[in-house]
Amino acid sequence: RLGLRDCAVSRCNVTAGHVHTNSSHLFVGAGEKFPVKIHAKQMNVNVLEANVTLAGSQRLGGVDSVDWTVPYSELLMCNICDRYTEEVFTDTELSSWDRSVGIPTLEETCVSEIFSRMTVPSPKSLPLINPIFGIDAVFVTNYTPLKERREAVVQRIKDHLGIVPTVIADFDKEELSEHDMKCIGNTTGQKLYVGNVSAGQYSLTLKHFGIYYYMVEHNLDNVLVLEDDGNFINKDWTSSDSYWQQHIRALPEDYDILILCGEPGRFIKGERITDNLFLGQHSRATDMYMISQKGARNMLRSIPFLACISFQMNHATDKRGKKWWHARPEFTPRTIDMKTFHVEPPMSNQVGPNGTRAQSTYDLWLPKS
Repeated sequence: RLGLRDCAVSRCNVTAGHVHTNSSHLFVGAGEKFPVKIHAKQMNVNVLEANVTLAGSQRLGGVDSVDWTVPYSELLMCNICDRYTEEVFTDTELSSWDRSVGIPTLEETCVSEIFSRMTVPSPKSLPLINPIFGIDAVFVTNYTPLKERREAVVQRIKDHLGIVPTVIADFDKEELSEHDMKCIGNTTGQKLYVGNVSAGQYSLTLKHFGIYYYMVEHNLDNVLVLEDDGNFINKDWTSSDSYWQQHIRALPEDYDILILCGEPGRFIKGERITDNLFLGQHSRATDMYMISQKGARNMLRSIPFLACISFQMNHATDKRGKKWWHARPEFTPRTIDMKTFHVEPPMSNQVGPNGTRAQSTYDLWLPKS
């Protein structure tokens, strides 16, 4: 059964995306012949570019056997085998199941130990979210002593989305040891890329990465992430012609990150997908964005930390052209087909607790130490 999930996790290339539903799962093995198990009222499934189509079954929960060997090199959805394993494993097996297969950075003992400190409850305890938003959860990064900022962003999310977000209270800078920072970061790479990375920047970046780890551990498809200064520009997220709904309809299923913030027109827009959606391959900022299961896995592959979160995203994403790490190949990002999109104009700006425009998160929230 672990071989079943190898086909997805160790060669992860695309995710189920924002249009994924539990009614159309396809499960195959890697390099072996397994039955194809499909839950669907109407079958017409095409797997990536393999030109393999199964059609005609009208049985809900039916099982069809297909004599088809999937080469190990084929790249399948990140979580289709995860979902199958969740169905067939017992509670005991699930409790000891390692989801880090295919993410080499998580095989480092000290890295796994750091993420194991997270205190976020299981998804069963997270608030239910209206499926129209296209997300499984909303997370907020916050430096615990800044209670006023935390309360303000939680209220903004309640007011605009009607959702109670989950606040990442772990990994405050006071909780991080020198050993932690040496484990998760690389000072040589940092000096080559951005210079020094402060304890506060380590803390904020690790809070974001804690969300990615949680997504992989609990198989979340898409989540919305806000820093505690993230603010909503658009009030309507649910009507069919709203700015948000236009984006999630147009967003390719193999996206990694959708950046919703940033100064309008500040960065090169990149490849135009629609009038307002661009494959920019640039983080712009990180006060509000959506990330997929594929994106979470890719960001985890980008460890060690070489910069604060926004520059770490840029390092993970932008591999085009001549880069500083060409002379130091050990720092080449190990991401797979990473695609970072952004919206223009943005849907978020930065505000303080009283609603006025804020300084940079790094200047105001987590001062350098």
